Amino acid sequence: MLSKRLTTVAICLAAITASTTQLAHAEIKITNSDGAAYDFFGISTAISGNKAIAAASFKNNFTGSAYIFDTNTGIELHKLTAPDANANDVFGGSVDISGNFAAVGATGKHSAYLFDATTGSELHTLNASDVTPSDGFGVSVATTTNYTIVGASSSNFFTGAAYIFDNNTGNELHKLTASDGNTGDNFGQVTDISGNTAIVAAPNASAAYLFDVSSGNELFKLTASDFDPTAFSSFGRSVSISGNVAIVGDADNNSTGAAYLYDVNTGNEITKLTASDGNTSHRFGSSVSISGNYAIVGAQNADGNVNSTGAAYVFDLSTGNEIAKLTASDGTSYQSFGDSVGIDNSTVIIGAQFTHIPGNDYQGAAYIYAIPEPASLSLLAIGSLLLIKRRK
Repeated sequence: MLSKRLTTVAICLAAITASTTQLAHAEIKITNSDGAAYDFFGISTAISGNKAIAAASFKNNFTGSAYIFDTNTGIELHKLTAPDANANDVFGGSVDISGNFAAVGATGKHSAYLFDATTGSELHTLNASDVTPSDGFGVSVATTTNYTIVGASSSNFFTGAAYIFDNNTGNELHKLTASDGNTGDNFGQVTDISGNTAIVAAPNASAAYLFDVSSGNELFKLTASDFDPTAFSSFGRSVSISGNVAIVGDADNNSTGAAYLYDVNTGNEITKLTASDGNTSHRFGSSVSISGNYAIVGAQNADGNVNSTGAAYVFDLSTGNEIAKLTASDGTSYQSFGDSVGIDNSTVIIGAQFTHIPGNDYQGAAYIYAIPEPASLSLLAIGSLLLIKRRK
């Protein structure tokens, strides 16, 4: 009888595990409704609440466009384009969304655009007061409900800069530069913003910087504790910030890649994240995003159902433990799944810009997943065991 009861418990726990795996990989695949070959849809992605944004910056001779989707249904809600669109604008090379605001960068136009995420209407065209055509303004964007940050990593001989704008007025508030910036640092290549703190990476300097959004003052310089100046590094290739935690990706760390967590209040490194199955050239850290108790890290060349399709890994911030590996159910080799990622609470979006859609080579795609809440799963397990006990 005891053996039978233990077998029943094992079966129920196995079912819970299977349910967890299935829930973690519940997948919605999205593509642009007007998709064409070589759109590279999914090159940039972001998510906020029940809306996600994904861009196809190569579309129509690099004119570019971005699209807003309902994360619950995968339905396309709006197509965003620049009001002054032209070929080679690369509109959508960077995107972000927060609440009712969506931001889109267009480096070829030396501009960024702010949209109403609910209606799809343009609110402001953002331009820096001292921008020049060679500054790369718009290479990165990030937005909150109050502010938008735009990177210009090529300014001043690639020393780089970033600019803070007021969302309500579209006015420039601050120009950010690194206190120890040098030619070629590419400060501003990637940016993010949360509340009153912004993070700006300088990947060629293997550093990232935290700034006070209200004052524009630099707060901390972030570097990796195990940085090796003799080894190739891409620390700062990707960054994200949420509340009191920031994350910085290094897709070339020890040839396999890594991501680092930092305390925003002190600038101290908290821990280093690596993939449980990391391998050479997987490029773990290609992209990062953080929200609440979760971080997601993309590895664009990791193995999934086929070799080198790409993957994304979800981590519990309270423990630093990897809790899920996400791969496309229809993955193909060199799909670049994980080259862009976004997370909001327990919902994620992952871009795969090299995805082939029937009839359209490299149209691109993005995938939306729901990550199971650990507490909910624990309650499920406890409830199942109590049910077994009652039936003894």
